[in-house]
Order: sequence, then structure tokens, then C-alpha cells
Amino acid sequence: MSRGNHRLNLFLLLCVSSVVTILLFGFAVARRSRVSSVALLGVKPKPATPNLKIPTGYAGAPASTDQSNSAPQSEEPTRSTPEKALRAVAKDIPAASASKSKQRGNLLYFRTDASADSLGKLAVTSLDALDKISYSSELSCARVHFSAGTGVCLTREAVADGEKPGQAGLAFLFGLTSFTGYSAVVFDEQFRSVARNIKLNGLPSRVRVSPRGHLAAVTVFLSGQSYAALKFSTQTTIIDVGSGKVLADVETFSVTRNGEPFQSPDFNFWGVTFSHDENIFYATLWSTGKTYLVKCDLAKHAAEVIYEWVECPSLSPDNTRIAFKKRVGFVGGPAIWRISLLDLRTLTATPLGETRSVDDQVEWLDNDRILYALSENDKRTNIWALPVDPNGSPRLLLAGASSPAVVPGMN
Repeated sequence: MSRGNHRLNLFLLLCVSSVVTILLFGFAVARRSRVSSVALLGVKPKPATPNLKIPTGYAGAPASTDQSNSAPQSEEPTRSTPEKALRAVAKDIPAASASKSKQRGNLLYFRTDASADSLGKLAVTSLDALDKISYSSELSCARVHFSAGTGVCLTREAVADGEKPGQAGLAFLFGLTSFTGYSAVVFDEQFRSVARNIKLNGLPSRVRVSPRGHLAAVTVFLSGQSYAALKFSTQTTIIDVGSGKVLADVETFSVTRNGEPFQSPDFNFWGVTFSHDENIFYATLWSTGKTYLVKCDLAKHAAEVIYEWVECPSLSPDNTRIAFKKRVGFVGGPAIWRISLLDLRTLTATPLGETRSVDDQVEWLDNDRILYALSENDKRTNIWALPVDPNGSPRLLLAGASSPAVVPGMN
């Protein structure tokens, strides 16, 4: 009997220890799950009135050449092999050290997925030393972009709306809650959050920060989760990153085509790219199974169709060309996108040298090369570089990475 009692006591002790461990772990998760109070995007804003004022400093401002995402044209980025990228994935580097290399050349902000330990983490590296990577210890992103000292990370929240932070740990641990919300986090060069998080209405899809860092364009899926589908709904909003205020929902813009009003209940917009004049931007418009390139005026809440079959446009640093993905094949068939280049002066489009299907909004490395993320056969995603030349060949730039954002180095 004494041996049985001894075993029973040991069993009870193990049970008590397990419960204490679970409680402590739940408490730790709750502390890490806290998110700031957010400026709600909530219901789509009403169309702007004629009295809408764009914040001072960027509406109609003249172009500034030193804000373009251009690298010296003679500089060739260092090739990074998958092995180098894997070796670079180490323990978190303190956020304060993330920008120490910013004086040494052009930087590349990105989302990493080189290993399970670093999956989704915000990272930055110098294009002159791609094997030296700094990781954020706090921010993980579905999409990220950075410009002029301001970054926006689209991330998911671990606390359900209305749930008390103190209850989140155990609820999450036992599967009673999940990642139910998404937000946009504004951060600086040192990965520090510099504004209240901005709550999003759906699944993150695209984000772009304007050349001077005043505005951000965020696209989310309200329904569906892929542009390959025939049925989906998006919301694209222009946000003042300093205040978190929504300046516009692009769906409220008046649209013209060939000088005539153009409207349809199935309009969806995504893939914003800003010009040097941050008041002017380009975007994709979807309607009745067809995509259009629209040129938008933020102050006027107006958009004009200027070309067809353009998705996820990206404006060149010199503002003369747009790199984009063009869907080939028939609508309803397998989604295959080909990277092409549109000359805005002549409105002529040219397919580029990448023959694989690329479902991404490309980023310009300089006026002659673009970057994009590509995942093949459900393997990890890599960033590739491609000359904007019909005969150019893609080459691997950085393995285990996506959502590239190029930032010119400081002289």
C-alpha cells in the first residue's frame, strides 16, 4: 500500500507541476500578445467632400530626385546563396542595432522565411553585404515596405476583439482563440513602433509607403485570399502614417475611361504605387474579369484608366515606366503572370526576361533592375533580381526572403 501511495503522490505532484507550467506559459503569451489601441478603419469612409485637405508637405509638391529608390548603376548586388542565407539566420539582434549599417550603402528591408525560427520576421540588410542581416525581435510581417525613414509592417494580432489581455494566454494555449485580426504597424529604421497600430479589415495583401514617407497604401482581402480567383473583394486605403488617419478609400474615387464616367458594382482596387508627387499614384482596377491601370489623384478623389491588363504596378525611380505582372492565358484557367514593362510616355508594354509565373508587386532596385519574390513548388520564397530588358536573365539575390523594399544609402 505504501508503494501505491508513493506512486499516487508522485502522480499528483506531476499534475500540479504541469498546471503551474501551463499557467506560467499562458501568462507569458498574454504579455507578448498585447497590441496597442488602434485607430479603426472600421466602415469604409464616405466619399470625400470638396473641402478635404491633404496634409501639408506632400500634396502637389515638386519631385525630389534624392528620394528615388535608385542605386549607383555601376553597382552589382552581391549574389546570396541559400547556404549563406541560412547561416545568416541567427539569434535576434537587438532592435537598436538594426540601422547601424545604414550609412554603408543601399539597404534592403524584407520579410524572412529562411527557417522556422525566423519565419515572417522583419529584417534588413545592406545590398553590399547580403550575408549580414539584422532581425527585429518583435515584428513579424505578412507584407512590409519602407521609404524615407518610415516603414509599415502588416501583421496579425493574437488577441481577439473584446478579449481581456489577461485571459488571452490560456485561451490561446487551449485553442479557444486564434489570430483573428490584422493591423498595420508603423516603424522606424531601428524597428521601433512609432505610432499606434492601425487596425485592418481583412487579410493583408499589399502595402506601399510613399517616397517621402508621409503616406501608406494598404490593400486587404475582405473576401477571398487570392487574385487568381474570380470572386474576391478588396479594400485599398490611403493612410497618413503620422496620425493613422484614413485619407481615402480608393473605391470611393470617381473613375473615367476614354473621357467618360466608368463605374461598376464589382470594382476592386489594389497594388498602389506612388509617384514623387505623393498626391499622384497608380493602382490596379478590376472589373468584370479584366484589370486596368488607373492613374489616381488623391486630392480630387479621381482616377483615370490609362491602360489594360495591368496588375500590381510599380513605378520606376525616374517615374517614366511601370513594371507590372500581366495575366496570360484565359480567365478562369490556371493563374499565370508574366512580368512586363510599360513605358508611360508611349504606352507600349514589353514582356521581360522572367519566364516563370510571378505573383508579386515588384520593387525597383534602381532604374535598370527590379526585385520580386518567387516561390516555386511550395518551397520557401526567394528574392530575385531582373534587368528591365526583354533579354535580361533573372538571378537569385537573397534566399529565404520576400516583400523587398529598397532604401537608398545615406551619403
